[in-house]
Amino acid sequence: MLKFEKYHGAGNDFIIMNEKDLIEKGIPDYNELAKQVCDRHFGIGADGLLILKYVASMPFMFYYNSDGSQAPMCGNGIRCFSNYLRNNNVEQENSFIVKTLSGDLIIETNMDEEENRFSVKVNMGKPISLSNMSMSAWNKVFSRASILSSTKNSIIAGLAAAFFGIMISCIMAYLLQRTNVKGKRIPDFLITLGSGTPSVTIALALIISMSGKFKINIYNTLTIMIIAYMIKYMLMGMRTVVSAMSQVHPSLEEAAQISGANWLRMLKDVTLPLIGASIVAGFFLIFMPSFYELTMSTLLYSSNTKTIGYELYIYQTYHSQQVASALATAILLFVIIVNYLLNKLTKGQFSI
Repeated sequence: MLKFEKYHGAGNDFIIMNEKDLIEKGIPDYNELAKQVCDRHFGIGADGLLILKYVASMPFMFYYNSDGSQAPMCGNGIRCFSNYLRNNNVEQENSFIVKTLSGDLIIETNMDEEENRFSVKVNMGKPISLSNMSMSAWNKVFSRASILSSTKNSIIAGLAAAFFGIMISCIMAYLLQRTNVKGKRIPDFLITLGSGTPSVTIALALIISMSGKFKINIYNTLTIMIIAYMIKYMLMGMRTVVSAMSQVHPSLEEAAQISGANWLRMLKDVTLPLIGASIVAGFFLIFMPSFYELTMSTLLYSSNTKTIGYELYIYQTYHSQQVASALATAILLFVIIVNYLLNKLTKGQFSI
């Protein structure tokens, strides 16, 4: 039997469940659960499903609409949820905090025992207007040590992945376009395979193979993240360079050699000027997704190797949505700046 309680407030009704009971019943898909229990013909019937979770020993309200979609918050839902917390002795004080995807909300409750009426006041924060706009969230983005450290880690890992990735891409471009070596398509196939492999699979494979089992232990370091980023994103850089190399006719390089140029002189004066823009573009195409990557970073990070993508996820889910919004905007501005630089460096040939 699945335990639930049903509440209504201000015209909406909600089903409330404790995640502990759902875990015991082996129910992993809350989106599908919401659709089933909220159906007014074949289920219990409600406007939405509220699930109680605990984060850092504090109640966290997860809200699902009747169609199974998840929303960050529900005004009437938080009122019913607060009543549920008081009725089940999760919270025993009149004033307490409930975590939501929209941030922490301050709850003020009152129970009129004579009239048997429960009332709740939710501090939703000040409305956004010109009179109360604040730079506090931006100050936190540019001053908090955790965010600055994560940004530094992301830049270092992204640059390293892009540098080594583009070096391998150039070697592969030469191998594929200028040689007849047997098996030259095998590395190309492996790089393509890595790009198509799910991020979770790449991260788990690296954890298994590089955490000491095979006498290689780079787990909890930036190195393992760099390798993961290269496996996932190197294909974009390689395809860009290979495409450019295919458009450079071998006769141009042959003419340079006939004129007495050695291999390095030919590369410097003929090949690189023609494919240089593509190399720069390939570098940025590897760097940018590596910079804000989340999935692999979440599985591979340690306390000293958190990345900006992971930091954004943590703030959005468990801390302040205002800081998360400012951080997301800062990342977007960074992407715009990088795109502008790429456009300038390649003289308008490429942009992200």
